[in-house]
Amino acid sequence: MSRVLVYIETAERVPSDTSLQALTLAMSLGEAESVSVEAVSLPGVARSWHLEHDLLSDYAPEALGEAIAQLVSTLEPQAVLAAGTERGNEVMAHLAAILDMPLATNVTAVRPDGPDWELTRLRWGGSLLDESRLSSTVMLATVAPHTIASNLGEAVGGVEVFTPVLGDELARTRVVERVQMSHGITLTTAPVVVSGGRGVGSAEGFAILEELARLMGGAVGCSRVVTNNGWRPHSSQVGQT
Repeated sequence: MSRVLVYIETAERVPSDTSLQALTLAMSLGEAESVSVEAVSLPGVARSWHLEHDLLSDYAPEALGEAIAQLVSTLEPQAVLAAGTERGNEVMAHLAAILDMPLATNVTAVRPDGPDWELTRLRWGGSLLDESRLSSTVMLATVAPHTIASNLGEAVGGVEVFTPVLGDELARTRVVERVQMSHGITLTTAPVVVSGGRGVGSAEGFAILEELARLMGGAVGCSRVVTNNGWRPHSSQVGQT
């Protein structure tokens, strides 16, 4: 029986919804292909692997990519999946570079076809569906957020610790401090985003947008020029560019 690994993002030891969506896709693939689905950094499925190293105490994309690459070398899985979030895509990009293998991002469906996978992927911010084929020794893919309904039942299984060998140079990209930027609804969780650009005219001009967003139960976004002008923080920027 082959393996599929799923990298799980967590916040305060709680898995993200988007990671559970990726896990759901992997488990549906497992049912069809007699594949053992195993999570990385999440207790509770058939088997889970906890990455244990001082460099992994917080988000560190280079170190995570190397750690998962070493786990891949040990377990020889058929595939590694992750949520198609900023972090998921970043970690998987490092993993693909280390393994020298292709990475398919924003996948919404997987159809095994012999040794290959036929994929449906979101492109251009969701305005285009791309049908493609992935051929690789290890299939690497990220799952487009909010395109798979998570239907995981009660999880069972044990946790095994994997301790990678990581060089100090991998500490150059990692979270060293966290600052609370906002409270309540954020761009990530908001059902509605009220966005403004250059035409708002100034930082003070966003007051009316903030009031509208409050009335609609949403959040305020902005364009890149707004952040460049210092009217809004970078965390408020939305859009493809």
